[in-house]
Amino acid sequence: MQHKFACSSMERSPPTTELAMGLLSVLLVTACGPEPAGHLAAHLSSTDAAPAARADAPPSIGSSPTTLDIDLDGHYDVVGDVNGDGRDDLVAISGGVASVFMGRPWGIGAIATRSLIPPFDADSVVAGVGDVDGDGYDDVAIGFPAARSGRGRVQIFHGSRRGLETRPRITLTITSADGFGSEVAGAGDLNGDGYADMAVYVPGRDRIRVYYGSAEGITRGDFTAINASWHDVSESVFADGAATGSGMAAGDIDADGYDDLIVSYPAWNDFDGAFYVFRGSSAGVSRTGTLTSYPWAGFSSSYCDSTPAMGWAVASGVDMDGDGYEDVVASAPFDNCDGWVYAFSGGASGIDDSTWVEFYAYDNTDYVVGLGETLDAGDFNGDGVGDFTFGGSLATYAEGPFDTSDPSSETSTDPTDITDLSTWSTTYNLQQVSAGDVDGDGYDDVAVARLTDKGTWVIEVYYGAP
Repeated sequence: MQHKFACSSMERSPPTTELAMGLLSVLLVTACGPEPAGHLAAHLSSTDAAPAARADAPPSIGSSPTTLDIDLDGHYDVVGDVNGDGRDDLVAISGGVASVFMGRPWGIGAIATRSLIPPFDADSVVAGVGDVDGDGYDDVAIGFPAARSGRGRVQIFHGSRRGLETRPRITLTITSADGFGSEVAGAGDLNGDGYADMAVYVPGRDRIRVYYGSAEGITRGDFTAINASWHDVSESVFADGAATGSGMAAGDIDADGYDDLIVSYPAWNDFDGAFYVFRGSSAGVSRTGTLTSYPWAGFSSSYCDSTPAMGWAVASGVDMDGDGYEDVVASAPFDNCDGWVYAFSGGASGIDDSTWVEFYAYDNTDYVVGLGETLDAGDFNGDGVGDFTFGGSLATYAEGPFDTSDPSSETSTDPTDITDLSTWSTTYNLQQVSAGDVDGDGYDDVAVARLTDKGTWVIEVYYGAP
């Protein structure tokens, strides 16, 4: 199979800023030179010479997944530990039913233990939102934007010793047909009160509502509204009919003790893409965000006319370079047709957008890999340094770690730094990924949605390991 070249075919000139340590100095495969089809490379945003290969281990993902007993036709998420047993659990929607799969010592239970009330549809979205009432059990939100004639609703299901409650503790709604709940995400603890918070996107009002947790849980009146007229992406922009991009995540980017909200802006600068960071504080989330834009804005590829849409998906909540600041990963699934994923390091002043690491795939069987259509973060090898997993139309990968203990050994030519889950599947259409520790062994696991050769969707859970 013919190879493409990582640098010469792209004709990009990296910025001349000095290479930062850690997150910004890791790579997996040399940035210039032929790449085996289907592998990935990390490209350093610096002109500095690459240091010697590092000896630390890549994330380890086992090749024997558990397949859940469900024909998936909706969304799913690894939602946290809803029964306090030390193992994360999973909720998936299919046939209008939200089913709960419990984590077990031997892995995820393949059979659902219970279903949630009321019914949902294929457009409903599931999100683990953390412990919103501080009782020690994680809670779950389900957004149903088509409910109530398009007015939408978001329902909060509380965890308990017996598992996830089957009836919602509270239902949030609005008065007009604005698609409330089309996107829901856990927002960490934005105000530092010890209760988890939640973000809900309202496309018809161009707003994101941030609801704050309390001893009573989420309440209707306690929220901050953020203007987000820039957040949505129209399907009609892209010829392949890709689903509307989504991107909200949380992490303590500046290590001040308050989580920050990351919100994608894929339409920035004619779909070059960007994301905003809204800082948390004792008063709650800021209504004014700081923009981090697509690093290659204004660049024209030599072989592909594409709209990168960086920020199509975002992930945070882990420290990938071990410097004490949580970091941000943002995907650009239409960048140079193949799709790229960008990693940015957090710091005391927020995101340093002058340097970055980028990851990209080459596979001559299909130019539109769509890499980064979905991504999530975790620690898959239990080394205490964050990793991330990302998927696309043709493959799902796990990547990391970013280790600053020896900055001189951050470059590797070893392609095993990438774990390619698609090589273990009968098809390559893995388009949802979610991470969490479902067996409680200290290694995060990856749940992927895979389109089988029979045309049905299944969920497979792959297990992390040292």
